[in-house]
Amino acid sequence: MATIFLTAIPMSIISSNIFLFLIAIFSFYLAFAGMRFARNRKGVATILDWIAICLMIFSGIGMWVLAAIYFLNSNTQYIVLLVFGFLSITLGYADFRSYKNNSATGKERISRHLTNMMGGTIAVITAVLVVNPPFEPEWVWWVLPTVLITPVIFWWNFKILK
Repeated sequence: MATIFLTAIPMSIISSNIFLFLIAIFSFYLAFAGMRFARNRKGVATILDWIAICLMIFSGIGMWVLAAIYFLNSNTQYIVLLVFGFLSITLGYADFRSYKNNSATGKERISRHLTNMMGGTIAVITAVLVVNPPFEPEWVWWVLPTVLITPVIFWWNFKILK
């Protein structure tokens, strides 16, 4: 994910592709935060964690702004940006809350790790599917892995946190 992120960011800047830029931040954050929760048994956030959380939340806001622009230009990718923007803000805020409340330990730490790593898995599956979508509309292939795997994340978190 780090390699993908480090190539996607310059590529998005060179091609002026804000969509790719925001999706790259979103996808990388999920794997990065999942790894950080796995390794950080004490649940104390570093400055790097706080910067990453801020980037995740700001990327979600950026996705919503870009969704509005796409909607006004009749680009159906606004649906993807609305969904991912919501997820970006929600997941970023959940991680923020865990660190702020010093609750990122024990079962909650495992839950945050699981949620972010599964989100990263969704990001990878989505990337594979959207390269050559078998049929239109394309936004379906962007959202389908999220719709199918998110219930598994909820079920798994329920099992862990009970």
